[in-house]
Amino acid sequence: MDEKNIPLFESPDKNFEEIFYFRWWTLRKHIKKTEQGYAFTEFLVQRSYADKYNLISSGLGHHIYESRWLHNQEYMNDNLRIWYRGNDGQPLKKLRAFSSWNINAIYNRFLVNGDKTFLKEYYPDLKNDYAAWEAEKRNPKDLFGNLM
Repeated sequence: MDEKNIPLFESPDKNFEEIFYFRWWTLRKHIKKTEQGYAFTEFLVQRSYADKYNLISSGLGHHIYESRWLHNQEYMNDNLRIWYRGNDGQPLKKLRAFSSWNINAIYNRFLVNGDKTFLKEYYPDLKNDYAAWEAEKRNPKDLFGNLM
């Protein structure tokens, strides 16, 4: 990833401008090329609890939000394909290991890039992910302890 992929920002507060570009410098360090395409890592060192390519789902929503401003959509498109289809066409095993706001982040990415084709293509994956969350994680009791 190079400078032409990020939005330019100018501020009279040079400290704020430095922080803005530091975020992009940091994000760039976490984009890794894999045999399945680009992936965004959470840590630079291997973690025992990570999924394929050292991916950790707790950072996925954040990565989507951060990268939604990239001009080259290939980076996040690849990353999402790996997360939702990178396990022989199925989601990675640890996609739902942490709480998630991925669908919200994907929608907010769409608000920036306007890519309806991507949303339509991944709608079945996102719908299946929601159903899996409901099946795997939903508390069978309501707020008052009654079975629903």
